[in-house]
Amino acid sequence: MTNFSGSALRNLGAGLLLACVLCPAWPQAPAQTETLLREGIRLHGQRDFDGAIRAYRKVLEAEPNNTIALYELSFSLSAKSDCAAAVETAQRGAALPDAPGNQSRFWVLIGSCKDKLGESQAAIPAFRKALELHPSNYLAHYNLAVTQGRMGQLGQARESLERAIAIEPRHASSYNALSRVLQADGQNGAAMLALLRFLSLEPGGARAAVEQLRLEQLFAASVRKDAEGKVQVVVNPKTAQAGSLLAVVELSMGMAQAKSQADGTVDAGEARATKIETLVKVIGEIGEKGAERPGDPAAQRYLQFFAGLNARNLAKPFSYYVQLSGNGQVVRNWLSSHSLEVQDLQAWLRESGRAVAMPPQK
Repeated sequence: MTNFSGSALRNLGAGLLLACVLCPAWPQAPAQTETLLREGIRLHGQRDFDGAIRAYRKVLEAEPNNTIALYELSFSLSAKSDCAAAVETAQRGAALPDAPGNQSRFWVLIGSCKDKLGESQAAIPAFRKALELHPSNYLAHYNLAVTQGRMGQLGQARESLERAIAIEPRHASSYNALSRVLQADGQNGAAMLALLRFLSLEPGGARAAVEQLRLEQLFAASVRKDAEGKVQVVVNPKTAQAGSLLAVVELSMGMAQAKSQADGTVDAGEARATKIETLVKVIGEIGEKGAERPGDPAAQRYLQFFAGLNARNLAKPFSYYVQLSGNGQVVRNWLSSHSLEVQDLQAWLRESGRAVAMPPQK
């Protein structure tokens, strides 16, 4: 069972705030001001937070109520871990008249900083205020979920993450966090689907490398040995009673894992690819049959994606592509020798609007 707390949550929160720099553009600024703002953003991107802070303060000397400079200043102060100053600056910006969407960003930052300061209870109202101002701010839903998960409110965190994904289905961090919440709650089938969607969006980088181990943990949790040493497939009783897509997923995970254990000597990356390919094909075939599953959020969220992979014969390249961050030679060789198939997969991901930029390597 995964512990949805501690450093993992702090890392999720940090990844979110970094994305805020790429939020939709603020209103047009005068040329000299814009030059300083761009310089500050450039320095922030180079992790020269002190330099960025100096640039924003120059803007504020001439324009004390410049909301762009106030936001970026508070953002850089937060990145520097000067959260108290970041909150003070963000509160100044939130108090100024501006578009609700812009004010909402300040409140997200305030909530995130409160959480970093260990004031999780105070962070929740800040995120609620952000959503009151701008209900479709998926980053507010996401950051709220991170705080809720840290507080052990797994049900509320799951709901917040599902809202974030509904608004922005390309936000990789939301799938990653959702997968961890679901795994912590024992919902391994749902956790696996969310994890595969995360890896489809972010197949490379440090976070994806960490998640390779969790892929194995989820598959391994789908089987157990009885008193006689026989392998049994494990399906969550609640999942089985619901009779949903997730019951099929967990059953398929267990069967794929049991077969892999019986094969024994296969390379770890190749074995993992075979299990993933099996799972993708099972879900994809259900989707291709057009099964209607009213009231089944998992079906609504994932069927179309996996059906699209299956219909285009992309299950196998997908099963290796999501291991892009791994160190296995067999996986690297397969990806290298099947470059055309990988390109077809990447093209489909882009055309489907499901691809995102690789995360910064820091």
